[in-house]
Amino acid sequence: MARTCMGRDKRQYLYGGNTGTAYSIHKIGVQKMIRFGFDVGGTYIRFAVFDEAATAPLWAKRADTPVHDKNNFYSTIHDLFDEACTLYDRPERLGFSVPGAIHPETKILITANIPCISNINLGAELEDLLKLTVTVANDADCFVLSEYFGGEADGKEFAFGLIMGTGIGGGIIINGKPFQGRSGSGGEWGHGGPVADLDKYKLPVLECGCGQKGCLDLYCGGKGLTRMSGFFGKPGLDAVSLVKDWKNGDRHATKVIEAWCDLTSSRLAAVLSPFDISSVPVGGGLAKSQDLIRFLDKATRQKMFNAPITDIIKPGKFLLFGGMRGAAFL
Repeated sequence: MARTCMGRDKRQYLYGGNTGTAYSIHKIGVQKMIRFGFDVGGTYIRFAVFDEAATAPLWAKRADTPVHDKNNFYSTIHDLFDEACTLYDRPERLGFSVPGAIHPETKILITANIPCISNINLGAELEDLLKLTVTVANDADCFVLSEYFGGEADGKEFAFGLIMGTGIGGGIIINGKPFQGRSGSGGEWGHGGPVADLDKYKLPVLECGCGQKGCLDLYCGGKGLTRMSGFFGKPGLDAVSLVKDWKNGDRHATKVIEAWCDLTSSRLAAVLSPFDISSVPVGGGLAKSQDLIRFLDKATRQKMFNAPITDIIKPGKFLLFGGMRGAAFL
């Protein structure tokens, strides 16, 4: 039987509270099913417990991601899992969302933003650590899977969604199942060679952690905005500050955001045009700014073949916990 967890105000977790803040939305009684889901990003590890419908987390907590220290990474995962198991019955399985590609046959993970867990069979190592069945999937696939179950892509035969956080990525769901492709990178649109128009903005061709050069992920995720700000003369400004300053009319921030939008929308238009889909949910930190997403949506539609009349790129319904929720459905 699940136990009652009296946590802090949920807004401290959902809207940027201190690292380690936990919350509980309900007092829990007997549950038909309890789902556990991890969502690992380049900045935070987020972990949540859901009931069967997973409308909202029953309990959730986050911790900083140890991107370069594998032992610390596993220790953080273990501590979060153990804490949840003091509040809820230990599950037989859990889902794990992570940025990068998991090879369908070897199960080897390749991730640019968390080097300490790249080039390993993460699922097998987590199963050995936690002593239960673990399913690992791409973070964008998990986010879109969450939107497939009751969100912006609810029940659609074909769904494509975006992650725009520390880095950028994408996921495809076909008939309710993640599409991995030949190498596990199905839906990824942030990697794969130099971005067009880097010369237009006098941006250097940088080496990417994926092994390529000039990938969109380097310029158009949250860290990419900080890089572009530095290239344009003001280093150290984070994405949140740049978006806020852009909304307030700051000239430097406007220059950065307009370049970001141009580069991102050009790639997105090329990716989306062949599929002619009506809704593209967006997750990740950048999606928290509806103004930014509307700006990107308008620019993208203007560059698409047979341009849609109404908005198609929208923040996901489960934006704040979609990765964890999708992982819990694996």
